[in-house]
Amino acid sequence: GKTLLGNVPQARLKETDRIAVMAKELAKVGVAVEELEDGLIVHGGNFHGGSVESYGDHRIAMAFAVAGTALPPGEELIIRNAECAKVSYPDFIKDFKALGADFSEL
Repeated sequence: GKTLLGNVPQARLKETDRIAVMAKELAKVGVAVEELEDGLIVHGGNFHGGSVESYGDHRIAMAFAVAGTALPPGEELIIRNAECAKVSYPDFIKDFKALGADFSEL
């Protein structure tokens, strides 16, 4: 499908340029994304495992952790610097594991 995440120009002014970062990192794992001035259009694609960077941004790390739960069986997503999630949610990894997520800290 096609999903518009729009009218969020402020997302470029956070810990990272979250619009540019998400477009770049989603493309690494097979998601077709169109970057807009104020958001993204996600065209879908063949979401697959791989390695993405959080850029030290807690929301990017948590977003990819949630997305990773939708991977096909046997695939894994490595989120570099995911410990930055502790900035806004110190128990994120512990709580997500308690819900059944399969996390390993490297």
